[in-house]
Amino acid sequence: MTQQTAKAQTIENKVDDVGSRFDSLGDDVRREISDKVITEFSDALSVDWSELCVDCTDYESFLDIVAEEFIVSAENNYVSQMAESVIKYFDLVPLCKNSEDYELIKERAEHVKTEKELGEFIQKSESFFQAVVSQDQEKHKQRCLKTLFGTREEVIQSFKEAKLSHSESFKHELKKDGKLTSKTRNDFVKKLNYFYQSELWYKLKVIKLDLPENPFEQVNVKKILERKKHSDFDFKIIPTKNKQKEVTKKLINYSLRRYLKNSESDQINKFNLGYALRTIQLEEMLGKLTKNICKQCVTEEEYHRGRGCCDYNHFERYQSIDQWPDLHKEELANARHTPKNKKNHCAYHNEQGCALELYKPMLCIAHLCPTVGESLNEKYPSIDTKSFVCGVGRVNTSPEFLFGAMDTAIQKGYKLLSQIEKQEKEQ
Repeated sequence: MTQQTAKAQTIENKVDDVGSRFDSLGDDVRREISDKVITEFSDALSVDWSELCVDCTDYESFLDIVAEEFIVSAENNYVSQMAESVIKYFDLVPLCKNSEDYELIKERAEHVKTEKELGEFIQKSESFFQAVVSQDQEKHKQRCLKTLFGTREEVIQSFKEAKLSHSESFKHELKKDGKLTSKTRNDFVKKLNYFYQSELWYKLKVIKLDLPENPFEQVNVKKILERKKHSDFDFKIIPTKNKQKEVTKKLINYSLRRYLKNSESDQINKFNLGYALRTIQLEEMLGKLTKNICKQCVTEEEYHRGRGCCDYNHFERYQSIDQWPDLHKEELANARHTPKNKKNHCAYHNEQGCALELYKPMLCIAHLCPTVGESLNEKYPSIDTKSFVCGVGRVNTSPEFLFGAMDTAIQKGYKLLSQIEKQEKEQ
């Protein structure tokens, strides 16, 4: 993990400062800032909080009221958003979108209002998805059978259907006189299989590990949908009510601090609030699990001394997200130590680690170097550790799948931390 886990700017070290500043404000100014925060959070949830009574309450009471309301509202929207996220995923997969049964699935999603209806919808979606993928696999299977046993014309047609008729090795073999040998046919099938697998990754918007090695085996669509579905603000993956409130209060604190610094700050949109809520949790987990490992690298190893993995502007490689450039400027301006443009240092790197708080690029959050991965697996040897390390690595993904990937990593992180806590109590 990048150096933020070793010496990052954290929200915790600024909470007291925000509280005292907020409480010292006059009633009118405090009400103005409170209204901005309430509007920001209610807009993100698409709910009406005009009747929410905070008046000129003190900082702690304000956090309690807004956090409670935010969690309740998010939970009320949970089932409809989970169903909606499945449809958004299917919209990106032509195999699904072009299916004659797709409109029925879309219509069913619009009527999901309860947990029971969500469960039924997910089951229907899995069946629909499985049928669509199996149908595509069957087409590939038929192409392979024609290639193995069909006429020369059927072999040519199979390669045209697979969009491989331009292959030089294929064209070279067809120029030869005589029948196609068994070896040639088998080589052709291998080529068809290889390119079909690659094409299927692209078609389904998944990675290699999500698909079986054999292209004729059934694809685990349940696992794929589990990673793709998400809600904007998923509190169900947070293990306790106290933890839900703690995380939400940190997010509200961040928002308050922005408006205390500059009352004209632009409102943070729904996507960025959702990202920040997840970053808070992942950063805390990674801090607990990797802090000592990264600290040793930063302080002892010659090459990494003083900067850890922050040895280059890696953030330039991530996909630009709406609002992030402006939010990065804000976070840099609020950092206690200004980043120094040193050679072999990230532009966001300062004496305390990463100057960014909640809007670290997904590439940086997802980076767990081999040393960290090996050390974690050695210290906590279990399938949960491997799952967490793998889950964090998947966070560096495209925006439309980002929340699902982050939620999966968070779930695995809570499970691992719970296991570690239990082991430590037993020792």
